[in-house]
Amino acid sequence: VKPLTRDFLIVNDKITPSLTPKQQELYDFVKNEKEVLRSSLDDFSNYMIKKLIDEEVLSVIKKEVYREVLINEDNRYNEEHELTIDQERVLKEILSHDNETFLLEGVTGSGKSEVYLRLVRHYLNLNKGVILLVPEIILTSQLASRFKHFFKDKLALLHSALNEGEKYDEYRRIRKGEAKIVIGTRSAIFAPVQNLGLIIIDEEHSTSYKQEKTPCYHTLDIALFRKEYLGLNLVLGSATPSLESKVRAMSGQFRQLNLPSRINELELPDSYIIDVSNEKEIISPFLREEIEKRLERKEQVILLLNRRGYAPYVRCKMCLHVYKCPECNVSLNYHSASDSLKCHYCAREYRLSKNCPICKSEYIEKSGYGTQKIEEVIKEQFKGARILRMDADSTSKKNSHLAIVEKVFNNEVDILVGTQMVAKGLNFPNVTLVGVLNADASLNATDFRANERTFQLLVQVLGRAGRADKKGIAVIQTYKKDNQTLNQAAKHDYDSFVKEEIKFRRNLNYPPFRIITYIELRNKDFTYLNTVSKAAKDYLSKFINDEFSVLGPSLPYLSKIGNEYRLRIMLKYKNKHKTIEIINDLRVYLSKYNNVKIIINVDPYSDI
Repeated sequence: VKPLTRDFLIVNDKITPSLTPKQQELYDFVKNEKEVLRSSLDDFSNYMIKKLIDEEVLSVIKKEVYREVLINEDNRYNEEHELTIDQERVLKEILSHDNETFLLEGVTGSGKSEVYLRLVRHYLNLNKGVILLVPEIILTSQLASRFKHFFKDKLALLHSALNEGEKYDEYRRIRKGEAKIVIGTRSAIFAPVQNLGLIIIDEEHSTSYKQEKTPCYHTLDIALFRKEYLGLNLVLGSATPSLESKVRAMSGQFRQLNLPSRINELELPDSYIIDVSNEKEIISPFLREEIEKRLERKEQVILLLNRRGYAPYVRCKMCLHVYKCPECNVSLNYHSASDSLKCHYCAREYRLSKNCPICKSEYIEKSGYGTQKIEEVIKEQFKGARILRMDADSTSKKNSHLAIVEKVFNNEVDILVGTQMVAKGLNFPNVTLVGVLNADASLNATDFRANERTFQLLVQVLGRAGRADKKGIAVIQTYKKDNQTLNQAAKHDYDSFVKEEIKFRRNLNYPPFRIITYIELRNKDFTYLNTVSKAAKDYLSKFINDEFSVLGPSLPYLSKIGNEYRLRIMLKYKNKHKTIEIINDLRVYLSKYNNVKIIINVDPYSDI
């Protein structure tokens, strides 16, 4: 990637030209502006511009320019609100300390973003830089729109939707100190901000802050390192803090701050848990009736289903063969838009044949449902309703997420269907109903964090309802009406959830009471891989004691990805430094085995 240059026009003062009226207009304009970007002169013909250049009336100079990153500066976001007593208290507490980590626990709609705005302004006035992180690209749009109004060219964006040229220029602006404020997703934690004084991690509980692919890292670990190294303040904001952060706050490692109420004393939405065990339709009668009420009142609805695609698997009715990815050995998802089968892990795509590849039967069924199927169902049930879908497929094109957010905000959408994207931090004032279509999905995950993730996702998405002056409600559809986690989420009872989850984690030696590390081995030959993994287990077993345990090797849920088999060993331990030595020695020990990939993942957030 190279710097971008553009042609600018300047007046040649050494010449006194004789010009036509239109030429004189161009000449005077360039002279008055000192220099003008040639491509911006839409009111003048290229022929005339070239003629004046050839006659040396105008001269061309090449100048380096930055590629512009799209930020919609919108007046709707520009109003600066008077801080509440709680916000003033939180702001004062943060600004009265240095080199501290604060856990800002605030219910959804409590105004954490307003606190962030005042913090950023304070540090900017001190000529210090700020990194503000959000878990999803889509969240950068509303936040950046507001911050752009107040901080103009001092703001830079960093996320994976930028092209290489845009990233290159944003990094140059940051490194030169021209941009003092960086808003971005996970990797923006590495931004070379000059004179960095503050890091803010919004929605700090989000699993998006953990990178599971090599190099594996957690954003919070990097933030804590930069905080200690530079002596700056770190603010972690969430309505549902991660258990690890909450326990650190309870033990005094982090300073606990609270925003216990919504702005203007708005009530949290009433939540209804609906048992759908005996329902045949995806949308229960209760939820359908509530949607109809919102459509009549010209209010908006969000429906959450955390599974993209049309159907999660396709099978033959005759022989029960399930279509799987040959590279990953996992069921393929049917996508209606492309009429194809897609692997959500290696991204390979396959044509759906009319006949079963095993028994040649024509009786092929698409089982289960994803967001595409829900979109189809509600279009049929609510004819005339304006419906949009927000998931990884519908937001794959550049800036497509911005278009969706704008349409919802402008009341051009009645029902928004989406995956967890719709749950995180978006503020739509006219949304008064949130429906969760399958609340059990994440509860059934083979992961010790399943309850925590379910609780956090539900509380976040329920908080999208009733954020302005209209009372909101939430409907949770489930097959487990009496499940404790679902009921705690419906009541926004974070304290009770934390109390129970701490008991569970402590009893089973899970984080934050032990550190977990996965040692994953990969090879195309499963027999050879099994031999190597057993050798690794034997080596590690020498160190087993009360504070160091070894589990496995075992097959993960996805036993094969990209035509490579996987085996995994889990370590549970307390002494991080001692374990690092053991793992480094293990690498040396395994170096005698050829062509085996070794992936070390500390504090994994995915059990897949």
